[in-house]
Amino acid sequence: MKTTPSPKDLLDKEWIDLIFTARKMGLSIEEIRFFLVNSSLSFDEEKSDSFEA
Repeated sequence: MKTTPSPKDLLDKEWIDLIFTARKMGLSIEEIRFFLVNSSLSFDEEKSDSFEA
């Protein structure tokens, strides 16, 4: 009997696919982490700007 994957399992698979693809493009784990951290900080700034308007 096949079960439906949970949303967490799907999210984990998306992260794994993202990291795998970035590695195939030649990025190091450090470069991937740097990109994700900076993207997160940029996203947080955009959210805070929208609350100030």
